[in-house]
Amino acid sequence: MSILGYHLYVRIEKLPFPYADPIVDTARTLIEREWRRMSILSASSTLGFIYGLLLYTLPLIGDVFLNINLRTIPIPWVDYNYLIQQILPGASFGIATDLAVMASGFILPFNVVLGSLIGSMAIYIVGNHLLVRYGITGFAQEYTYGMNIQTIWQRSVLWAWAMPTVGFAVAMGVIPLLIRPKSTYRALKSFRRITESAAEFNIGLVIGLFLAATLSLSLVDHWLAPDFPLIYLILLNVIIPFVKMLVVVRGRGLGVNIGIPYMRELVIKATGYSGINAWFVPIYTPASWVTGFKVCDMTNTRIKDVILSMFIVFPVGLFVGYVTVQSLWKVAPIPSTIYPGVLYSWPVQATVQSIFISPEAAVFFQVPYMIYGFIAGSVLYVIGYVLRITPIIVGIAGGLGSPIPSALSIFIGAIIGLIMQRLLGREFWRSIRGIIYAGILLGEGLAITIGTCLLYTSPSPRDLSTS
Repeated sequence: MSILGYHLYVRIEKLPFPYADPIVDTARTLIEREWRRMSILSASSTLGFIYGLLLYTLPLIGDVFLNINLRTIPIPWVDYNYLIQQILPGASFGIATDLAVMASGFILPFNVVLGSLIGSMAIYIVGNHLLVRYGITGFAQEYTYGMNIQTIWQRSVLWAWAMPTVGFAVAMGVIPLLIRPKSTYRALKSFRRITESAAEFNIGLVIGLFLAATLSLSLVDHWLAPDFPLIYLILLNVIIPFVKMLVVVRGRGLGVNIGIPYMRELVIKATGYSGINAWFVPIYTPASWVTGFKVCDMTNTRIKDVILSMFIVFPVGLFVGYVTVQSLWKVAPIPSTIYPGVLYSWPVQATVQSIFISPEAAVFFQVPYMIYGFIAGSVLYVIGYVLRITPIIVGIAGGLGSPIPSALSIFIGAIIGLIMQRLLGREFWRSIRGIIYAGILLGEGLAITIGTCLLYTSPSPRDLSTS
């Protein structure tokens, strides 16, 4: 499917895939060793490293070795809900604290970033306030003043926004193909010829392997959950991943993450299934390699070599992953204050899954809401197509699933990027912004790695579990 996405969105539509630029810029900088670009990479890496020490490493050292709180910057965001809820009950507001999140605004198209902020504000500020003000959905009954960003995001999505977001996202993948039927037909007609030339694979073999793998998985799932119809497992493993590819890759092509949440849950509930097994069978989740294929184009690398290398890297990475998780688990309990990510996400995931399995979950899956979202997305995309502002509409789709702190932080980064472009000149800024973003990622990654290595040296980490 990534090969098809590469053909549609890189070769035919020529979407920019902005996250490919930092990879290419960094690789060229390290290979060519041009002093100015190397200086910029070093400076941005140093900045990211120092900030990463403050944000991640020092709090870990304080918790594990010193038994004191050295956290000076909240993770993952600064929560201002207590302020905005005095004016707009139900609303949510904050700023993400990871410097790399803000720096991503340097490389993303500004109209996409603007659309993402509009989408996020539309539902998590305006929409949530209207839900509470007029007593709409169960979120209005659950809301209390001071509810934090994480809880408001999770509960409002569950009660009100999940189904419209699904419909809106599907529209972003399907309507662009329908609005230009001749171009779509020509693209699919030439798919075999161009793809085999680009990837150096027989496309019939690729499709055959995909179908064999996903259909086999469906059979295994049916063996594990014999009380769930096989046809719906095929839908989940074969058909829905194709639709997800259309949505996700189009978003990646413009620099936004567009998700289609709760598809497994929607399908299972739509069938009226009352068992347990189907909720826990493995379902195929597609991974997009299209950004990597775009990097191949930009660096004159054969796509075939990248695909073949994954057959070597994947099993090695899987083994190393198991060893790493086991090692981290020995350092401290998971979840705990040492691992604040899962401290937030695991309770939410467990709660949501238990709610979905229960018979009462049908109230969350309002199909009309999904249809309304699809209609709204279709109308907005057509309007955007006519006015030539489709990147803003795609950005809105990404913003619907993005909490306010992330969208706002990226927007701040985009504003800083515009200021730097004015000060340094358009061409020069565009030539270094990817290096700056990559350098910040490298620096923060090094700081996190050092903190993790220090954790491994802790002989008997104290009990950091939280109630």
